[in-house]
Amino acid sequence: MELTKPAHPRPSSSIILVSPKNDILMLKRTPSSSSYPSAWVFPGGNLSLEQDGTNNDTTHRDSPMYRISAIRELFEETGILLVKPINGPSVMVKHRGYMMAEGDRERGRLLVHSGQIRFSEWLRERGFVPDTDSLIPFTRWITPVNLRRRFTTQMYLYFLRPTTEFSANTTIPHPTPDGGKEHVSVEIKAPSLILMDAQAGSNLLMTPQFYLLNILSGFLNGSRGVVQDRQALLEYLSETSLGDRVICAFVTRTLPDGKVVLSLERSGPEVDVDGSGRKGDATRSIIMIPGAKDSKGMDLVDRNRFAETL
Repeated sequence: MELTKPAHPRPSSSIILVSPKNDILMLKRTPSSSSYPSAWVFPGGNLSLEQDGTNNDTTHRDSPMYRISAIRELFEETGILLVKPINGPSVMVKHRGYMMAEGDRERGRLLVHSGQIRFSEWLRERGFVPDTDSLIPFTRWITPVNLRRRFTTQMYLYFLRPTTEFSANTTIPHPTPDGGKEHVSVEIKAPSLILMDAQAGSNLLMTPQFYLLNILSGFLNGSRGVVQDRQALLEYLSETSLGDRVICAFVTRTLPDGKVVLSLERSGPEVDVDGSGRKGDATRSIIMIPGAKDSKGMDLVDRNRFAETL
């Protein structure tokens, strides 16, 4: 019997946008979405040759195309622009008229989303370029081979500056959903609070979001102050090379209570053969209820400690 060939993973990218107070921007997908319906996700989407340029690098590596796509998707989905003047430092173009009129920004958002103009061209006409240099790689996720729709998703961190232009009670100025095209609501919360909602069963997080929010909650928690928390996270990423990890989660076993254990150590068949030696996270596993409509009972555990309890 001939084995079915796994679907080719479609390139995509996503931004974990960190507010000036170290909260995280999340979007709730529509119930009718073809990918992860009703789940809370980070802004992002598929790469577009027409919008994002040509990817001259290998499919499963960070590249300018992935970075441009992440910033473009954030703009289309929330109206937030992460750009810099062609000859200047990075800025965030706010929802209400900071360096760009609100009406102009919203018209551009619709034109880019509908494919009527290239994102980079629209920015260049206004004196901007995407702020790709400020994106920090934060793992890549490849969908398991047993699923019909597969993606190779480059995750990025982007820190909004905790400067005086934001008041103490401000996070991101007025992010807006995309009118129900792909998302129905926007939320900005501390990583720990997002996870608390998930554990209470009030929202659905997919495996990558659950994993990364757990990592972030260990650092962006206010214990050291905004800047110091960020520095501690960046030092951890540097020490562990977590940002370069490629994760293709797979079920290793089913527990007596019906939950399954997801291993995170493999990078997937596409990366296994590219000679890079990149792997996933061999130190952690995720425990979850298969097919659940929420994230209640989901847990990220130390792999060695968990094995000792079995």
